[in-house]
Amino acid sequence: MIDTTIGVIIDDTSINDGTYEAACSSYRVASGGGDSGWTYQWDTDFGGFWESQNTGDDYYDHIEINDGHNGVKIACQKSDVGFTIDTDADKIRAVSTDADRKAFSIIWNSENIPSSSRDDITDATALGIPEFSTIMMPVASVLLIVGNRIRNKKNIQQ
Repeated sequence: MIDTTIGVIIDDTSINDGTYEAACSSYRVASGGGDSGWTYQWDTDFGGFWESQNTGDDYYDHIEINDGHNGVKIACQKSDVGFTIDTDADKIRAVSTDADRKAFSIIWNSENIPSSSRDDITDATALGIPEFSTIMMPVASVLLIVGNRIRNKKNIQQ
């Protein structure tokens, strides 16, 4: 995490489809300093920029970095996002760079969709919930198993 930023940008499609209103990313306070998970909101003042929603040291527990390159877990304050996420319509993109330890505050500060020194970005994806048929099969299976056990128990007791 010495020179890396990873995060997601979130598009509140009810406001303006295609403009990302919030970001959640890794943030290293200083070289050799602590890593944390930070939340940003897109501020349209002065042509637009990412404005940090974090204050104080409360955010050091919002990131977990596994040894090696096994993965990073980031959590951001739901209240700092600035809107209620619509799991049916809103879209997210993951983005990363190895060019800066706090890219949303420096190199991506005025880029709604980060493009400078970007290593990777995913396609925008609707959050959505699984299809009905995908959820229904496991639920139906559990109900059948429970129903079968109840029926067997009644037959044994008689």
